[in-house]
Amino acid sequence: MMDYSLCKETVTVYRKVGDRIQRSYYHKCYLQCKIVMVRDELGTFKKWEFMLIVPGDRPLMVGDRVVSGIGKDVSYWYELGNAMQVSYAKPYYLDGKICHWEAGSK
Repeated sequence: MMDYSLCKETVTVYRKVGDRIQRSYYHKCYLQCKIVMVRDELGTFKKWEFMLIVPGDRPLMVGDRVVSGIGKDVSYWYELGNAMQVSYAKPYYLDGKICHWEAGSK
């Protein structure tokens, strides 16, 4: 049995569906955010990275945007401001059933 005792946060997941943006609230999640230093040909800069654990079979997709807490209703991506964009999402299985989804940025 998996232990989800650290999953105590609510997040809002935004997904583009056709020409509208769908908003979903996921309760009892685990969200870890950190700032990392990235170096490329233009120099060094700070970048936010995150990892989100969502217990149960509540699918996440690459391209979804995530906000901690209860997010507002929006019609356009630019209204989300500093929402974190999912760059990977994968399900984890236990006994042949999905026990949780992990998503985050690389």
